[in-house]
Amino acid sequence: MADVLLKHLRKEFEGGVVAVDSVNLEVRDGEFLVLVGPSGCGKSTMLRMMAGLESPTSGDIFIGGVRANDVPPKDRDVSMVFQNYALYPHMTVRENLAFGLKLRKVPQAEIDTAVDKAAAILGLDELFERKPRALSGGQRQRVALGRAIVRNPKVFLFDEPLSNLDAKLRSQMRTELNRLHRELGVTMIYVTHDQVEAMTMGDRIAVLKSGELQQLGSPMELYEEPANQFVAGFIGTPSMNFIEGQVEGSTFAAGPLEMELQRTIPSGPAVLGVRPEHVRLVVASEASVVAVVDVVEPTGSETLLYTVADGLGLVVRITGGACPAVGDRVGLSLDDDTILFFSPETGATLN
Repeated sequence: MADVLLKHLRKEFEGGVVAVDSVNLEVRDGEFLVLVGPSGCGKSTMLRMMAGLESPTSGDIFIGGVRANDVPPKDRDVSMVFQNYALYPHMTVRENLAFGLKLRKVPQAEIDTAVDKAAAILGLDELFERKPRALSGGQRQRVALGRAIVRNPKVFLFDEPLSNLDAKLRSQMRTELNRLHRELGVTMIYVTHDQVEAMTMGDRIAVLKSGELQQLGSPMELYEEPANQFVAGFIGTPSMNFIEGQVEGSTFAAGPLEMELQRTIPSGPAVLGVRPEHVRLVVASEASVVAVVDVVEPTGSETLLYTVADGLGLVVRITGGACPAVGDRVGLSLDDDTILFFSPETGATLN
């Protein structure tokens, strides 16, 4: 196992395109860290620099305390699992698993032991003689994982490995990867644009935007204490509701919404943020705002209500009980202890 340290890491491509902008990040020994952000935020470029597939424009990469900038990829003792599996189509599963070790001229007995161990962990024993074209997407992904495991690396790097799988398989593979991390106890760095994957898999999550690190913390830290409006909106499904308004003294007002605050927020323009599950249905006399239900989305155990009040939209998540219908007027309550405020200029959290 090994820790990974990035110091002022920067990657600028031709034409002045900055993919990664002076990122400082420490991945702890044995940690499962998830890099998450929208497409083009630089997360895959960061991973490729750790693997040695891209060279930093400036900054340093340390793996296990050793500066790795000039270390060839094959000597960094990391294994990378790609989105497209990258299996050799003419080789069987066993041959795919063993190929990397054969290139390193590892003795055959050690290869057999490593391959059998990886196959047992991932349930690949019965697939040894098949070729990739005869495997399902989930089976191909397990072979790609197995090929990484047999190398017994210090660090695993995953570049959106589940994005080609359907929803059910993605859920199953998330469970497999979590179990694998517990069993191997190895450092894992996982790139995804799916914040559900990030929340369910990571010990900590690093949120990126436009090549810059926005926040690093545990899933619940990011969910409950986002550093800025971008993190607040990116983490959580459905996204947090944002309402632009004005703070005057102890009152926040935005169109039909007016509420008394139990804390001090600087007077002036502000953006109120509230998660759908924190908006309560109440009688009109107790409501922060009265809205009309525009869309109802039942998802089984819960229902999402898309409501509108004089152009002000709020998404509400409810569980159980009677569900309002489209066109119904509903009272909505926003409790002071569940809302956040952000600067409309910088996006920084105000409270």
